[in-house]
Amino acid sequence: MTMLTARAGYQLWAPVYEAETPVSFLEQEIVSRLPVSTSVAHLLDVGCGTGRRLRDCTADLVVAVDLSEHMLAHADLALPRAAADVIALPFASAAFDVVWCRLVIGHVEDAESAYAELSRVCRPGGHV
Repeated sequence: MTMLTARAGYQLWAPVYEAETPVSFLEQEIVSRLPVSTSVAHLLDVGCGTGRRLRDCTADLVVAVDLSEHMLAHADLALPRAAADVIALPFASAAFDVVWCRLVIGHVEDAESAYAELSRVCRPGGHV
């Protein structure tokens, strides 16, 4: 069996990623119950895929980031976006009030570095 990297797998999945799956549905249900408001000044979604969870976001500034340029190319959003790795985000420290990283950490070999980077770009008192 040949294992694909996350980047290669998401490149293949990008054209049909918008379809809800049982995992993405359950993840959305859980996140919707968290006491974290998206009506903030700055929200960063790391691993946004095609940005489907950002369409109803009410933050003043929303930035979409994904490792896969193919996912970002299928994003039907008028938002700032960047292709970047969760362990090397191209943003200043403390730049965001809320930092989402949904369904991504399972693809990361070094979760500690990923969480450190997500925390770095989140302002003090913000939410990761």
